[in-house]
Amino acid sequence: MRFGFGASVDNGTDNYLYEEELANLLDTVQTLSSEHSKQIEKLEAIGRATYPSIDTVKVNASTPNRRSKSPYPHNQPPAQILPFPEENLARRLVIDIKTLRRNREHMMQSEFLSWSKNRDPSEYSWKYNVKDNLYHSLK
Repeated sequence: MRFGFGASVDNGTDNYLYEEELANLLDTVQTLSSEHSKQIEKLEAIGRATYPSIDTVKVNASTPNRRSKSPYPHNQPPAQILPFPEENLARRLVIDIKTLRRNREHMMQSEFLSWSKNRDPSEYSWKYNVKDNLYHSLK
């Protein structure tokens, strides 16, 4: 008798060897399955320890969206931009500090406000305050 993977069973000895090999393969598969299950359990435990709110996230993701608790969800005021030191404003306007300083010192204040507004990504004008050495945004 011939099996699909090439083993030949002609007598009882061959049959015994075939059954023993099958039993060994079955044990190996069960051992690997058990080891994988243990590894999966360990990974799940690590995940729960690292991200304890993961179950909450799953629950929240499946619940329908609720209305915002804000009384004015669509009419919220724009975020207030804090004053910038010279190097941060230069970076925001994509210029070097020397250019920023030179324009502030040589332009009239109205020109500087217009110039900075044209360079600003959110179209804010910037005004320099001598008292705190910072640039303050104007919308």
